[in-house]
Amino acid sequence: MVADLSRTEETASWLATQPGGRLGRPEAIANAALFVVSDESDYIHAVVPPADGGLTGNL
Repeated sequence: MVADLSRTEETASWLATQPGGRLGRPEAIANAALFVVSDESDYIHAVVPPADGGLTGNL
């Protein structure tokens, strides 16, 4: 399904506005979730790390 979405003109123009320049992969979201529940994030509190390819960093 992702391959079909990436071939449309509308999707291509949307991707051009994204900092990552591509659609996110399910593995990227899974890795972010795994980090949040791991011991590596033991000093992070009361924040939801965005997994948005850098979109919120440009706001």
